[in-house]
Amino acid sequence: MNEMVELLKLNNPIWIESPCDEGCFIHREVHDKLFPNQYRPCKSPTTRFESSKVCGVVPIHAIELIQNFLDPIKGMNMFPNIVTKARTTKVLDFGNVGGFIQLMYEKLHIISPLLEARDYFFIRYCRKLDQTTWIMVDVSYDLIKDIQSDEPSHA
Repeated sequence: MNEMVELLKLNNPIWIESPCDEGCFIHREVHDKLFPNQYRPCKSPTTRFESSKVCGVVPIHAIELIQNFLDPIKGMNMFPNIVTKARTTKVLDFGNVGGFIQLMYEKLHIISPLLEARDYFFIRYCRKLDQTTWIMVDVSYDLIKDIQSDEPSHA
C-alpha cells in the first residue's frame, strides 16, 4: 500500500500517457528501479503486468464510494455492462485500523466482440489516508494455483 501512495504522488517518468485515452500506465523499467522488490514474480511468458491511472472528481462522498466498491452487488450496479458476476470470497480485515482487505471475485466483460469475459480473483485493499481521501488497490490472486499447490501464489 505504501508503494501505491508513493505512485499517486509521482508523474513522469514513471507514468506514461496513454495514446488511446486520457489515462496513464506505468513505465515498467522505471517502476522496478524505483521500487525494487525481491518478492515480485519473475518475468515469464505467463506473467502479465497491467496498470492504469486516471484522475477525476466523483460527485459522491469518499466513504460511500469505497462502500460501493467493497459491496459486490453495489459494484455490479455501478458497472452493469462490465461486471456481470461478483462476490466477496473472504474478508481478511474488517477495517479496524482505517482499512479493509478482502478476497473478491468478478467476471468482467470488456465491451468488444474480440474479447471473451474474464474471471478475476483479487485482493482489494482500501485504506483511509485522511478525512476525505481513501486509496484502493486491487492485486490479482491466482486462487486455483493456490488450491492446487497448497501454497500462496502471486498472479
